[in-house]
Amino acid sequence: MYELWVTVRTVLYLRFRSVLKWFLRKTTKLCELQRLCYANNVGAKRTKGVEYSICMSQSQVLRKINVELSRLAEQQLLTNKWILFEKAIDATATDKRIDTKVHIEFVF
Repeated sequence: MYELWVTVRTVLYLRFRSVLKWFLRKTTKLCELQRLCYANNVGAKRTKGVEYSICMSQSQVLRKINVELSRLAEQQLLTNKWILFEKAIDATATDKRIDTKVHIEFVF
């Protein structure tokens, strides 16, 4: 019975989360990643929020970026590979339709 409750609660949470994200996207004109970055200063809270958002994303582009960067990090191959991060940011901005000319601070 407990497993059923956990499953129902998880499904409701994910459904509510997607509706809330849609509503906030329409009203603020910002994606979840932008809202997280603009609302929090640089640090652990913002990093954890961004990581959670990317892990929960339904975007295949973000999932692929996450898998590849995680794989490279585990192999300790990301040191001074800024071009990879720049490409990941560009792909994220394109996928999330973020105008990098207007939202310059999102890129940096």
